[in-house]
Amino acid sequence: MHKLLLLFLFIFLIHFSYSQTYKDIYYLNSNLVSVNEEDADIIGKGMIENNEYRLDCFHASNGNYFMVMHFADSSLSQLSGVFKSYYENGILENDGLYKYNHEDGLWLKRDSSNMLVDSITYRMGVKINYANFTWSKNKKISTVSATDSLKNTYSFIQYDSTGVETWKVNFIADTGILVSHENGKIIESIVYSRKLEEATCPGFKEHLEKNLISDIGLKNKVPMGVYTVIIKFKIDTSGNVFDILPETNIGFGMEKEGARVIKNSPKWIPASFFGRPVVALKRQPITFFYSD
Repeated sequence: MHKLLLLFLFIFLIHFSYSQTYKDIYYLNSNLVSVNEEDADIIGKGMIENNEYRLDCFHASNGNYFMVMHFADSSLSQLSGVFKSYYENGILENDGLYKYNHEDGLWLKRDSSNMLVDSITYRMGVKINYANFTWSKNKKISTVSATDSLKNTYSFIQYDSTGVETWKVNFIADTGILVSHENGKIIESIVYSRKLEEATCPGFKEHLEKNLISDIGLKNKVPMGVYTVIIKFKIDTSGNVFDILPETNIGFGMEKEGARVIKNSPKWIPASFFGRPVVALKRQPITFFYSD
């Protein structure tokens, strides 16, 4: 009898807990505006949690959980509390706090492999300081940049493929000290601009138009249609193109042809950071039109 009573109590507690999980269901579009169920992009499920109103968000298309927000109440009119969003693989993407509909305090953003990308400190929606991180393919730190708007400072550090620092710059206002490591020596110089100059290639567009074999897809019997391939490549500090890789995989020779033309492009004017040449990454779309 005693065991039966305990079992009944256990089942009751489970049922009670389950019944208390969600109080409300919301059908929302991508802007969190209420819509009819059949038009919903997001299904929100709400409940009271620690004197705030928690909304768990699920994709209407597949039911996957991807975001949690907290509000002052069930009207969803005022964000207040923890915010988290997730990638499809379950990795945490963004997390931080809202106060009176404004980001407040520390916010972190990660990529889909769980590497930190951004770290931002807000004060009622205003960025106070900001740091950005990039990573190599082997998950070694590649660059770190940091800005403090109150102190008017900026710093940037670049690392080699093994994660060893190669150079850095520290600015106060528009004057910076650039420190580089070259042949075992540390070299310091003064720089006067935070400006980034993108890599450019005069005549590059004309080069593509003149030299691209535009009917390559037809020669390989591609179906009629419009196809856009994307070729990723880098420009070194001397203006040479290298590391040419297609991002698309349409085939029929189109990515190969795009890579060939880019490989034979004229000399580029390299990108520069603080007046110092740097390696630049480019993504070039190339569209092939085929119709009867």
